[in-house]
Amino acid sequence: MLRSDSPTRPLLRSPNTEEPHASLRPAQPSWRRNFPFLLGSGIFVGVAVFLLLSLGNVEQASVDRGPPALVEETTLDLATSTTSCALSATVSDPLPTLGPSLHKNATEQAVGGDENSELDNLRKMVSRTKGYYGRDYSVWLGWNNMRYIIEASLLQARLLNRTLILPSFVYARACEKENEKCAAIATMVNRNDATGVNEWRNRPLAKQMAWRVPMEVMLDLPHLRQTHNVLLLREYLQLNGMDPNLEQSTGQWSNDYIGKKTGSDKRMTAAAIRNEDFDPHPVVRVDSLSRMAKSPVLNMTEVMQQPVYGILMHKLGNDLVLEWQEARVAMAPFMTNVQSDDELEELLAENGWSTLYTYAGEMGMEFQKSVVEPIRQVVPRSRLRGWVEDYDTIDVDTLVLRGETHLRRKPGNMLFTTTSERDEFSRTVLYHLRPVESVRYVAKKAARRMQEMVGGRMWMAGHMRRGDFVSEGWTEDGVKRHFYVLQNRIHMGRNVLVDIAASQELQPFDVPDVKPDTTQLTLAPPERTDRQVILSVPIPYPKLIISSFFRFFMATDERSPQSLAHFKTYGAVLIHDLLTPEELGEYKWFLLTDVLALVEQAVLGRSYYLYCHAMSSVAGGAVNLRALMGKDRRTMFIDD
Repeated sequence: MLRSDSPTRPLLRSPNTEEPHASLRPAQPSWRRNFPFLLGSGIFVGVAVFLLLSLGNVEQASVDRGPPALVEETTLDLATSTTSCALSATVSDPLPTLGPSLHKNATEQAVGGDENSELDNLRKMVSRTKGYYGRDYSVWLGWNNMRYIIEASLLQARLLNRTLILPSFVYARACEKENEKCAAIATMVNRNDATGVNEWRNRPLAKQMAWRVPMEVMLDLPHLRQTHNVLLLREYLQLNGMDPNLEQSTGQWSNDYIGKKTGSDKRMTAAAIRNEDFDPHPVVRVDSLSRMAKSPVLNMTEVMQQPVYGILMHKLGNDLVLEWQEARVAMAPFMTNVQSDDELEELLAENGWSTLYTYAGEMGMEFQKSVVEPIRQVVPRSRLRGWVEDYDTIDVDTLVLRGETHLRRKPGNMLFTTTSERDEFSRTVLYHLRPVESVRYVAKKAARRMQEMVGGRMWMAGHMRRGDFVSEGWTEDGVKRHFYVLQNRIHMGRNVLVDIAASQELQPFDVPDVKPDTTQLTLAPPERTDRQVILSVPIPYPKLIISSFFRFFMATDERSPQSLAHFKTYGAVLIHDLLTPEELGEYKWFLLTDVLALVEQAVLGRSYYLYCHAMSSVAGGAVNLRALMGKDRRTMFIDD
C-alpha cells in the first residue's frame, strides 16, 4: 500500500505536543505479537462485507472530489492562481515561529571559496528555476529518515522546476566519547528544547543532548548540485538579503523567511500547501497525469456498472492501491494470455484503472524505502492527483509544503506514472545523493581491511540495531540472544555465496545503469579457515568445548563494553577494529556517532552478504548502496 494510516489520523502532531511519535509508531511486525487482537477479527467480517457492497458509492464520491487546495498565509503576499488547484477561501493562522533562533559558529560555515562569488553562482542556479520550494523538516529524526525526506523533496522540487531549500543542519544524537568532547566541535543543545519535541524529556539529562551538524558534513552538496538545484536555508536567507541567523532550530518553515524582492520594496510572494491536501484519503498522489500513456475516454458512470470494475473494487477493499499480481488474478477470466503485462494494462485502462510504478516495501512495510525492487500497482483512475497539475502553475516566489509526508509512504512520497520517471528518481537516490569524500574514503579503506582479515575472500556483514528497537519491542530483548540470531543468519549467507560462485551467474538488482560486481564470481567464498576457534571451560564441568565462528563485520549502536567484548569474542569485527584512532581523528566529525554510522553503513553496502532488519532505515540505505555497488540481489537477508 502507499500508506496505511487512517485518513482521520494526523500525520504529524504539533512540535509542542507531548510525545509526538507515540501515535506514529508502527505495529510490531510479528503475528505473534498481535495474536491477541486476531482472536476478535471475526467480529468485523459482517461489517467488511457491507462496506465492500458500498464501494460503488464511495468511489463515486472520490470521482466528485475536487483537487487539493492551497491555503493562504495571512502574513504573505499570495499571487492569485488560475489553475484547477484553487486557493482556499479559508485563511490559516500565520506560519508559526517555533523555538530559539540558531547562531552560526565557525564550524558551520560553508567551506572554501569567495563568499560573493559563491553567492553569484547560487543566484545563477536559482535563475534557471521558477522560484523556491521549501518545507517543514523533521530534523529531530535520525539521518536516514532525514535522507528519505530529502530524496522526496528533491523529486517534488524538480517536478515543479523549483530550487529546493534544505535545512542548514541536522542533529546528531550520540557522541562516541563524553558529551563535552563533541560539544567542542559542534553546538550542543537539548533535543527537547531545540526541536519542540518532548520525546526524550524523561531520559537522563546527558541523554537529552544533541549536536548540530552542518548539512555539508552529511551530504556531498557540490556533487548533488551537478544534477539538482539546491540551497541551504542559510544560503537562501543570504541571497534574499536576510540574516542567516533567522534559521530556526526546529526545522519548521517560518514567516520570517519571506523577505523583500531583490532591488524592490515589495515582499516576496509565497503560498503553503496544507499537509492534509497532499494526499487526503482516498487520493493517490502521483508525479504527473500528463505524462501517462493516453487512456481511452470513458463514461465512468457506465464503466462503474461493468463486472470488471466491480471485481477490481471488491479486490481493492479498503486499500488505496491494488498489487499487480492481485490484479492479474482478478482479471484472469477476462484475459487471453494471463501472463501478458501489456494485455493486463490495456484491460485495466479500458475499465477506468491506471497502472502506476513504484518500489516494493520490505515485509509489507515502508521503513527502509529502498529503490532496488521496482513494481507496478493499479489504482482507480478517478483517485489520482498529479503533483505537477496541482502545483506547477502556482505563481509565487516560494512554495512551501507544511508538515511531514514520508511516514507510511513509498519512496518519493508519491507513485510514478511512467517507468522513466521512476528510474530518474532511482538515479537521484543511488547516484546523486552521496556522503562526503571523507566518509567514502574511510569506508573503502575499512572494507579493504575487512577483506584482508578473511584472507582475501568474500566477507559478510550484519546490522544490529538496539536502542529504541528494544524499548519498542521490535527486536530481541537480550543482547546475547539478539547477537545469536544475527550470527546464525550470517552463517546462512555462506551457502548463498558458495552457490553463486559455483553457478558463475550474477543477478544484480533491477536499478538503472547498474554494473555487476564481477569479484563475486572471482573471489573465494568464506571457508573454515576464516573462523575463530574459541576455547571455553563451562563451570562446573572441567572439559573444554570448542566452537568456531565466521568473522564478519557488524555495525551496531550498542555501546556496552561487555556486549562489545562478547560480540568480538564470537567473530564480530567492529568499525573500531578496522580503523585506527589516528585515521578516525583525521575527520573530527567521526566523534559523533551519527556521522561514524555513515561509514558503517557504507561498509555494510560493500559486503558480499548482508543481514539486516526490515524496520531499520539504516538497513535501507545499506541495501541501496549494495545495488549501487552491483551486488547480487540474493546476497542479503532482511528479517522482521
